[in-house]
Amino acid sequence: MMKDQLIPPECDDRCINSTIINRAYFSSYLFCELWLDYVKNFRPIPLNGFGIGEERISEHVQVRNALLI
Repeated sequence: MMKDQLIPPECDDRCINSTIINRAYFSSYLFCELWLDYVKNFRPIPLNGFGIGEERISEHVQVRNALLI
C-alpha cells in the first residue's frame, strides 16, 4: 500500500506526528496495564465502578500511580 493511500491529502505533518505519538502512548499504556495485571495482580477500576461520594480517578491515573508504588 502506498503512503498516499494511507494518509488523507488534508493531513499535514503535525496531524501525522500527533497520530504516531498517540499510538505510541496508547500501546505503552496498554503494555503497562497488562504488566501490572500479570506482576502485581492490579486492574484499574473503571470510572463507573466508584461509589457515590468516592473520588473518581481515571484509569490512566490509576495505572500511573500503581507504577509508582
